[in-house]
Amino acid sequence: MQQPIMRLPSFNSISACWAWLALQELYRLGVEHVCVAPGSRSAPLVLQLQHVPQIKVHVHPDERGLGFFALGLAKATGQPVAIITTSGTAVANLLPAVVEAAMTHTPLIVLTADRPPELLGCGANQAIQQPGIFGAYLQYEMQLPVPTVEVNPAFVLSTIDVLVSQAMSSSQQGPVHLNWSFREPLYADVTDSSVDNTFSADVVLQPLTRWLTSTQPYTQYTQYSNKTLCDEISGLLESREVESAASAEQMMSNQYGLVVLGAGLTSADVAAIMVLAEHLQWPVIADVQAIGLIGEHPLLLPQHSLWLGHPAVKDWLGQTSVVFQFGTHLIAKALLNYLQQYEGNYWLIASSLDRHDPNHRVNFRVQALPEVWCKQFIQQLLPRTPSSWLNTLQQFREPLAGTFLQQLPQEDDLISALAIPVILKDDLPESGILFAGNSMAIRLLDAVMGSRSTWQLFANRGASGIDGLLATAAGVAQGSGKPVTLFLGDLSLLHDLNSLLLLKQLNSPLVVIVLNDDGGGIFHHFPLMQQVRQDYFTAAHGVRFQAAAKLFSMDYCNPKRVADFKHDYQAALNRKTSTLIEINTVNEQAYQQLQILRKSVEACCNRWFNQADSNVTVK
Repeated sequence: MQQPIMRLPSFNSISACWAWLALQELYRLGVEHVCVAPGSRSAPLVLQLQHVPQIKVHVHPDERGLGFFALGLAKATGQPVAIITTSGTAVANLLPAVVEAAMTHTPLIVLTADRPPELLGCGANQAIQQPGIFGAYLQYEMQLPVPTVEVNPAFVLSTIDVLVSQAMSSSQQGPVHLNWSFREPLYADVTDSSVDNTFSADVVLQPLTRWLTSTQPYTQYTQYSNKTLCDEISGLLESREVESAASAEQMMSNQYGLVVLGAGLTSADVAAIMVLAEHLQWPVIADVQAIGLIGEHPLLLPQHSLWLGHPAVKDWLGQTSVVFQFGTHLIAKALLNYLQQYEGNYWLIASSLDRHDPNHRVNFRVQALPEVWCKQFIQQLLPRTPSSWLNTLQQFREPLAGTFLQQLPQEDDLISALAIPVILKDDLPESGILFAGNSMAIRLLDAVMGSRSTWQLFANRGASGIDGLLATAAGVAQGSGKPVTLFLGDLSLLHDLNSLLLLKQLNSPLVVIVLNDDGGGIFHHFPLMQQVRQDYFTAAHGVRFQAAAKLFSMDYCNPKRVADFKHDYQAALNRKTSTLIEINTVNEQAYQQLQILRKSVEACCNRWFNQADSNVTVK
């Protein structure tokens, strides 16, 4: 056979050979990161990682945290990330991360080791039913048999090829699962070198001459990208999808409209969307997951969750006859309520196939890259001039900003829940990365974060759980190579405390800001009696996190005043190591501060829109 272009390891077992083939093919398909949890049954795979040195290996002892770390890596890099675990409950611990990956279309390659068939269902140790364990949350699932010389090794390569192809599908990315049975000896290449071994890699690999002398994957899948498909439907935008250019212009002209930005958008998407908004002269409401990509823009209406539910505002926006929503999940309840009651034409344009329509109001659904769709759609329209209706909304920004500033904490004030997102809004580095925890943390950010220089927000808003947030943020830091600020609650940090171990291996610092209000402050938003809330929902714990920071060798700060927090945050950003900043407040403070802010904004809305009604003639 021809000489391979890479140096082949010295295999003493077929299991080692198949494992090396799989890892080598993963690398050829663009997998640069493999996340490993220690375990015995997966040893054949893990031991071959040293023979594919181009792959970066990340080790963490907790499979649940490892899965979320891989999720963050994939989110930050936009590339598939592989996970290797042993058998048994190690596999089950990946389920939360797989669910989040499925719901946010993040490509994870899950490689789980399993017992051979003769050890299943008979009481053998660490043996559970692993195929199908992730249920409906997979793009694709495959079972590999116990490695054997009787099977053409090309089967391994072609299986990896289809696995990655499914994970990176142009129509919808997501997690895939390869369950792999291994029979002992599991450490043959390490411990059994003196044993008489009849295995011959040269013979086994004979059918793979072409692959061994190449750097390309065994099977190269060709998929029409979303961009290609969108280029090809230009004619459809003129005919079937918009009926005709004339009807599109008729539909958009002389009408008020609104542009809504959700999750899952790229900076290129947002740039194209804003050009379309300028062309149409429609105002823009952006979810906190997208607002950081806009920067300063006169069409952006910030802090919408504070004023969108006001009756006068809803009346004013009730004049809209078209809503364009780009992207997926929305967070603000006020925005979701507005869209639920909206009765005009509702278009949803997103790259995924999912519905993303919890109110069941969408009557026109486009599956396309927003960037490409906007560039093509704009060709069908004539530019418009600003209306008095739009000017009223834009001018509302000034009294809103004044009202907002009056409620913000001052330098000498005691630190509070609301002070955290306020300071992050001003002090997050330009082009910085913010990871938002769920529950109260992201709602505080949603209320406060508005127009400013560009930044990027990551969040686990597919299933919106409080598990794995620290691990996912660590993965984002590792994948981006940039400092990341994580803002989360105390219960979220407690849920993922052992993932602090991941911060030691980061190349860039993670600043962890924990709002410790001694339990679930979010439950003050719900109609619960105080005693019932305390007994069954708040989950008060009395824990402080200084000892945890010491345990994991982290820098720790516990500022008492706003000025102290600003100083500690800036110092943390300048360190090369990670920092834990703990903010201690009372449980109901975040809820109370948001209520006060909303009432202040409500008074501003009363003044402004009543004045607008008396001064502006509306069509």
